[in-house]
Amino acid sequence: MRRPPRLPRQLIMIVELVVSRREFIINIIISLFWLLPVLLIHSTPTLTLVALSIFSAAAATPYGTYRICVPSDPALRLRLLHEYHDTPTTSGHPGYLKTLNSIASHYWWPRMTRTVKSYVSSCATCQRIKPSTQLPPGFLQPHAVPVRPWSHVSMDLITDLPKSQCHDTLSYDSIVTFVDMLTKQAIFVRANKSITSQQLAHVFIAHVFSKHGLPSVIVSDRDPRITSEFWQTCLFTQLGSKLNLSTAHHPQTDGQTEITHRTIEQILRAYVSPQHDDWATWLPLAEFAYNSHVHSSTQQTPFLANYGFHPTTPSSLLLPPDTTINPDATSFLDNLRDVHDSIRHQLDLAKTRQETQANRSRRPLTFTVGDRVRLSSDHLTLVDYPSSKLRPRFLGPFTINKVISPVAYRLTLPAALSHIHPVFHVSRLLPWNDNPTSEFPQRDVTLVTCQHTNSTLATLANPRDYIRNAHPVHSILDCRIQTDSDSRARPKSKCLFFKVRWSTPNPDQPIDTWEPMRSLTKPTAFKDFLSSPTWSTFVQTPSYLSFARLYKTKIPKVVHFAILDDAT
Repeated sequence: MRRPPRLPRQLIMIVELVVSRREFIINIIISLFWLLPVLLIHSTPTLTLVALSIFSAAAATPYGTYRICVPSDPALRLRLLHEYHDTPTTSGHPGYLKTLNSIASHYWWPRMTRTVKSYVSSCATCQRIKPSTQLPPGFLQPHAVPVRPWSHVSMDLITDLPKSQCHDTLSYDSIVTFVDMLTKQAIFVRANKSITSQQLAHVFIAHVFSKHGLPSVIVSDRDPRITSEFWQTCLFTQLGSKLNLSTAHHPQTDGQTEITHRTIEQILRAYVSPQHDDWATWLPLAEFAYNSHVHSSTQQTPFLANYGFHPTTPSSLLLPPDTTINPDATSFLDNLRDVHDSIRHQLDLAKTRQETQANRSRRPLTFTVGDRVRLSSDHLTLVDYPSSKLRPRFLGPFTINKVISPVAYRLTLPAALSHIHPVFHVSRLLPWNDNPTSEFPQRDVTLVTCQHTNSTLATLANPRDYIRNAHPVHSILDCRIQTDSDSRARPKSKCLFFKVRWSTPNPDQPIDTWEPMRSLTKPTAFKDFLSSPTWSTFVQTPSYLSFARLYKTKIPKVVHFAILDDAT
């Protein structure tokens, strides 16, 4: 019996290559290069059958079909990518893996995975609408440990508390908080939410400056009373103190005061009446309790860290009298200095511990001047979007024009975002991936075509520019009370509507619309209207007085600031 011919060594190599790689065009070329000489020498039916099976294996895909090889035509590949990623009818802006699987089931070209990943990562729409699934960027940057008490102070306000009448027959609804960043001693002062920047300065002088001198650094959030020109120039610049303000929408910068607020609210919560109208009476006792407890960071009580001894309390009167000899002034100062040294050491340990713990769930991310970034839309008031769930997750691209610190950057913002402070923490930013023109030279990144409406929208960095025919507010003409059809409340509730005149390119053809108050709290024209005779007449009408009694939270609060400013 005749033995079948032995397969050549070259043919075995071809089979192994096809099984391992399965790349369509590359395997066909390799097969032709190696197989044709073999077939010419060993022209037998067996080898011919093996060759046909090799070609079938090379052309077959894991999807069970045959793929079309796309030539090196950028326009053709771009059209396929747009069809499988951008079109609303068949794609919906999926991730690069889903886009790759959809294209790879029918088409193939060399380095297709890299091309698809580059296209999807530079998609402007995806960068705006998709949330980040990575760890938040930016390592923790602790504040420097002060060298003496009350040289570094953090301050903030607790507002919107229930009205509470004190022994001086005055009512308060807020608390001003001052915290020493070395000893952690806190001062709590009763106040009202309507306090002005000048009145807040008097509180600072009466309770901090008069007792501890002027601090060299004050850390605070971006409260309008503190960011006012009075605090920036008249108080701090002339007195030689430095005001460190937190970045926009990043309360962690003033995290110490935020934690102090949580503690003092917890103490008050334990003793106030069920009506919550006597917290102003309990506030001094709550302050004493806070300063008499050992702080977790310093391992000392704030009272001992500041004065060198523990305060006398009703419970300490039951203890035997202290018969030890009182130390002299030198020993007392040495003991107090040792306490401060121990506190600074404990603060260094605490900051290291907190930094290590916080950085476990963070990642490094830095930018340089000129980099383009996208800004998170969380905590931003974008009145042009009816639903917060459907608005873009990021805005941009914006350009970085200054590096404030390794974790803080100043952005060049458009005019529509001028009411937002331009300095942001790095956790609010992500890199913007520009379109790689070398790979997609014909990709249109300026315009996006809505195929279902055959309309073209410009995708600009301004959040207002996402809305067609958007115009700034020129003035507010009138006010009325009506049912809000867009309200989420059931049944629909009433609210204040204002007649807005928009700034249009043609002043002879003005556009007037009725807008709810929630959409008009930021424009300057809204504040101007609240000081106009039209508003003064409207608030005296019976319909408004009845509305104000039923819906106290739906009344403009800015009017109270204007009245207090006039009174002062």
